[in-house]
Amino acid sequence: MMRFGLKTCVVASVLLVSACDVATDAADTALRDTATGVITTVVEDQFPAVNAEPLAECVVDNAETPEIVSLAKAAVTGVTADDVSTVLNIAQRTGTLNCIASNGLGLLSL
Repeated sequence: MMRFGLKTCVVASVLLVSACDVATDAADTALRDTATGVITTVVEDQFPAVNAEPLAECVVDNAETPEIVSLAKAAVTGVTADDVSTVLNIAQRTGTLNCIASNGLGLLSL
């Protein structure tokens, strides 16, 4: 039977937690990137004169996790009226509006 010391167990636990954090961060990034792509599509369709990418970043930054998950799913299932509504609702939040305002003219396609 192998015996592990307390130090070994602690080090192993830290390494496992770190690996989980890295995997979680990668999954979160992939989910956000996918949702951002959907948001960009919605913004381009709804507001053709707007530079969609910075606006999409503002929207995803102010979305809640279930909204991000739902929007990311739309990349596979197709964008619905509910997805458009979700994007427009997030776009009206104070944090999103502040983000858009702070990006100023960078949002406009000239």
